Amino acid sequence: WRNRLVGDRGRPQAERYTQTNITIKGNWKLQPSGLLGPVEVLSD
Repeated sequence: WRNRLVGDRGRPQAERYTQTNITIKGNWKLQPSGLLGPVEVLSD
């Protein structure tokens, strides 16, 4: 969630994906994220 807010910070308000009452601080940086361990994608 924090990474989405950081990403939206640089977009014009009309193009943001999120709306929140959280104050996004200027020193917030992207945090490590993603899946842990091996991932297998299956398709039918």
